[in-house]
Amino acid sequence: MSSRDISRAVNEIEATPTLNCEMLRNGIPRLLAGIVLTLRLPHAWAQTQDERSPLDYDPNAPLFAFENEVPAVRAGNFRVSPSATLATGYDSNVLATDRDPSADSISVAQGLVKFTNASNVLQPDGTPADKWDMTGLGFVRARRFIDTAEADTNELGLGLNFDGRPSSQDQVFGQVAAQRLFESRTEIETPHSLPVSYYNEYRANLAEEHTFSRLTARATVGAVRQDFTDFTQDYRNRWSYMGELRGAYELHSDLSLLAIGYYNRDDFTVPSALIDSATTVGCLVGTHYEIPEVLDLEFSGGPFKRRFAGGRGELTGISVRGALTWQATRLMTIRTQVNREDQATRVAGVLGKVRTIVALQADHTYSPRVSLYGRARVIFDDYDIINRTDITYIAEAGVNVLVTRNYVLSFSYDYGSRSSYAVDNRFQRHVAGLSLTRRF
Repeated sequence: MSSRDISRAVNEIEATPTLNCEMLRNGIPRLLAGIVLTLRLPHAWAQTQDERSPLDYDPNAPLFAFENEVPAVRAGNFRVSPSATLATGYDSNVLATDRDPSADSISVAQGLVKFTNASNVLQPDGTPADKWDMTGLGFVRARRFIDTAEADTNELGLGLNFDGRPSSQDQVFGQVAAQRLFESRTEIETPHSLPVSYYNEYRANLAEEHTFSRLTARATVGAVRQDFTDFTQDYRNRWSYMGELRGAYELHSDLSLLAIGYYNRDDFTVPSALIDSATTVGCLVGTHYEIPEVLDLEFSGGPFKRRFAGGRGELTGISVRGALTWQATRLMTIRTQVNREDQATRVAGVLGKVRTIVALQADHTYSPRVSLYGRARVIFDDYDIINRTDITYIAEAGVNVLVTRNYVLSFSYDYGSRSSYAVDNRFQRHVAGLSLTRRF
């Protein structure tokens, strides 16, 4: 695998860019103890101390910045890239709470195997010789704390993505995945009554795209199943279904007009006064502008309506999707994203909310063996019915060093906090991390 697998996979532990004196006095001994604990863990495959599943990243994106240095094993038509990481860090607020925050050392071992059959052989017309490309990813991950054993977690998952080209004008995309995860303590929907909230997730998506001269149309359908393992969270078990039709009309080589219509359904399996099934319909219009290898900009917006089952009312608003990728220099890429959409929520007295995410990230290849990254996100959770908005701030920075072709060393320092009317939802969290990846 490559180096972006650490740089992108150390994405969700929320932390802070500064340390006070007391934190240094307490944190350094705990950090050293965490390193010792990590070294005692069985030899495992790993990528990061992250709280996000590796299956949630773009499967076709390089996992590290040093993609040309990735070792791999040939197995027939497939390239198999296993890797193992041991990570250690200091977490100033393990449970992400404003009441009695608990600091501790964290150690993580994660194993990851990626395989792909993507062919580099091209036909005379420039299209790949293979009509079907597949990318598979499997992982296992264990997180351990020295003094907060109740927060220890074990996760695993397996996913497969495929991309087919039945003809020069048609393309098919698909994904299937199954994983056992836990809800991040920094996610506002995570219940505070549980030290760890596990859930099983199963998802499948299928999309077909056809090009008619200047018009490109894509139809997408998908389904997600979430099952929470704790009986107190059974009421949150649900199926989510989605369907979307997207059309892009090319005005000229770098500018297109967009029109998108979509349908979403959250179908809860256990009746509850806190949560109810709902159906969302919406449409967006916008533009896509591209300068090859320099700039890619897309922005769209439009109204949505979320209607709750049983005549319990509806939620209306404006949905927004925006993304910008700018190749600022040959060595630096800057990406921004904004997304506004309706979601289900477990907050008492509220059946749905509107979440807005604004994100900025920069990746810089400092040298052939050193890459840097910085990211910032702001998340607005708007509960219109109770006139409440919670805001989560996340900032991250790190460096990846290609020690040898097989070893990548990564340093990370992150910050996370939330402002909220609800005391239990406030937090401030700092995490400093160090990880070593062995690529086989």
